[in-house]
Amino acid sequence: MSSICNARDCELLVVMTDWVDVRSASHYGGFSVEGTDLYVSSFLSGNSGDSLPLTVLVPFSTFDADNDASGSNCASIHGGGWWYTNCGDASPNGYYYPSNDNMHSDGIIWQSWQGATYSLKSMELRVRNTANV
Repeated sequence: MSSICNARDCELLVVMTDWVDVRSASHYGGFSVEGTDLYVSSFLSGNSGDSLPLTVLVPFSTFDADNDASGSNCASIHGGGWWYTNCGDASPNGYYYPSNDNMHSDGIIWQSWQGATYSLKSMELRVRNTANV
């Protein structure tokens, strides 16, 4: 992804579905992955709200590479690797639950839409380079 979006000239569209099949989206501009760091300059639109606030060169964290700014390992807490800021408001790589059964905040989370304990049915991250559009 860093070879496609390395000059902050990409957009990110996050499309998600809840357990009653309602779809929602959040659209971001100035998106890039620089090495292992995520950069997002602006929330553009979307009815899901902004769950990637203040995301400027945040390193990717995993179970065995705790690079987040919190005092704990956010990837372990939320069930998967991500660019966490203090364990963040988003966790697209959390555990997949076959229903909205997520009382421990370790499912697929987009907090600004369904809250920190609602595990989504699906989440897609769509990236588009806007340099030549």
